[in-house]
Amino acid sequence: MTAKKYLEQTRFIDIEIRNKIKQLEIFRESLFPITVCNDGMPKGETACVDGLSKAVARVVDLEREINEMVDRLIDLKLAINRTIQALEEPKHRIVLEERYLLFKCWSEIAATLNCSVRQVHRYHHAALKEINLAA
Repeated sequence: MTAKKYLEQTRFIDIEIRNKIKQLEIFRESLFPITVCNDGMPKGETACVDGLSKAVARVVDLEREINEMVDRLIDLKLAINRTIQALEEPKHRIVLEERYLLFKCWSEIAATLNCSVRQVHRYHHAALKEINLAA
């Protein structure tokens, strides 16, 4: 695995988590549709409760999956942070931290370092060369 692919893992896991959270919100909204039926007639127990319990179980499963992904993301970010902190050049560390841990775009990183985007790309390229994945 290249250094860049190693570092990019966090961005993709973060996107997956955000997508799953959106799915979870949609599932939760569909669990309890807002409908009122007040015709005065008594209602008996229905099979709807079973369907609801299955839906709730799916929501709980998705929540568990999201939590596991968040744990994996945190562990990966900690490992990547250790790798980045091993670099000697502070500008290289800043570029990699902001790009792969804070998910900033190139222009935001350039503003932080008060340099051009082209220079940020040079720092990024040099930092990737400096990373030792065998450690």
